Amino acid sequence: MARTDASEWVSIGRVTAPHGLRGEVRVFPLTDVERRFEQVDRLYVETRDRPGERRPLHVVRVAYLKNLVILGFREITDVEQAEALRDALLQVPVHEVAPLPEGYYYVFQLVGLDVYTSAGERVGRVADVLTENLPHDVYVVERSGKHPALIPAVREFVRNVDLERRRIIIDPIPGLL
Repeated sequence: MARTDASEWVSIGRVTAPHGLRGEVRVFPLTDVERRFEQVDRLYVETRDRPGERRPLHVVRVAYLKNLVILGFREITDVEQAEALRDALLQVPVHEVAPLPEGYYYVFQLVGLDVYTSAGERVGRVADVLTENLPHDVYVVERSGKHPALIPAVREFVRNVDLERRRIIIDPIPGLL
């Protein structure tokens, strides 16, 4: 088992339940990269009862069921072992993430970026990115002494994301902040 810094890992799925009796699991994908699970031979599992500890699992089967992915692992061979993975995160090292098209970013790349208006006023820092059940992503920007700002991640508001300078430039409309 490896114990490493969380910033070195990217979660690409969460185990929701066992699937069948042979140790397969149902996984809710945490990635928008289609067929991502077909692109890996090995994933690392981090369970809730052992945060920060990861062990490798070798992928032997990938199937799809509605919005879930069914995974089989060489090391998991029965339903009891699969049940022990319930709610576990499936992760890859940050250097193994799939490349994204120009203008698309992983959540881990955005969290921690400073946010400024196009006029140069500092708004705050990205604390989270809301992605589920929304028509577009929303940046949660922590602000000093104020409620967090919710910034829709659309071109009308987000003018530039500069990962090298670790900043996002927005053009807010009145009332957004």
